[in-house]
Amino acid sequence: MNKITFLILCFSLMISSCEKEVVVETVTGNVAPDDETIEDIIYSNYVQKLYISLLGRKPKDTELATDIVSLKVSSLSTESRNTLIAKVVAQEEYYDNEYNIMLADLLHNADSAAFQESKYVYEFALTLTVTPLEIALITNALEKLEPLIALEGNLKSGSKSIKEAHEILVDNLIYDEINMGAENYVVSLFQNFLLRYPTTVELESGAGVYGGTPGILFNSSAKNKDELILLFFNYAEYYEGQVRINYLRFLYREPTNDEIVLLAVQYQNTGDYKALQSYILSLDEYTGLE
Repeated sequence: MNKITFLILCFSLMISSCEKEVVVETVTGNVAPDDETIEDIIYSNYVQKLYISLLGRKPKDTELATDIVSLKVSSLSTESRNTLIAKVVAQEEYYDNEYNIMLADLLHNADSAAFQESKYVYEFALTLTVTPLEIALITNALEKLEPLIALEGNLKSGSKSIKEAHEILVDNLIYDEINMGAENYVVSLFQNFLLRYPTTVELESGAGVYGGTPGILFNSSAKNKDELILLFFNYAEYYEGQVRINYLRFLYREPTNDEIVLLAVQYQNTGDYKALQSYILSLDEYTGLE
């Protein structure tokens, strides 16, 4: 080892021996305060999501400000969420939004103008025939169309439920024309409301019943289209389908088996569609707290 190298080594040892030991202490109370900006975003996002989900629009500035304050008072408690949801679904726009969603999903966005036009066509057709069978068919089509024309108003007045709306929307010639043929009709029911394709037995039996041949579906007998619809919309899986549809709509996921059992039974027993939606919309998962 030469002299220069020896001196450098000695100098390094001297410096290292003079270094102090660093002691890391935990200072109590040194926790960052809550970020009020983030909290405000959570409140704001929740309110806006509710309005868009349930009314199809953003809240007005006054609505947003008022609703944020009401949620902040109780720190976004479940009770305050349910109160806000009840306030939103009480607005007439709620049924406008639900009605429009159903028309888009089931009738390819046909509206009241299209319903009235169909009515005029059927009424005119009645003046062109004296054949009893044709008269009976056209009269039946008109009778099925009347509940469809009145549906939007009846939803708002509370005289028709969402379940009854579904029955009306699939029991008219417009829906029949969209889903032409007995098999297509049955497939549409299963896919729109149960989110699955019918089994071979369900398809054959349902198509037969649709055409007027008595058959068994869901372990119950039916002999025509009216009885098929009644049977389908009182089947337990219809209520399960509504739970799944709303979870996919609001949370973008399938519900767990426990969630399906809990909410499907509750909905079937009460018929309260708003309560089904409120449960989902009040979850931490929807509010953004998870």
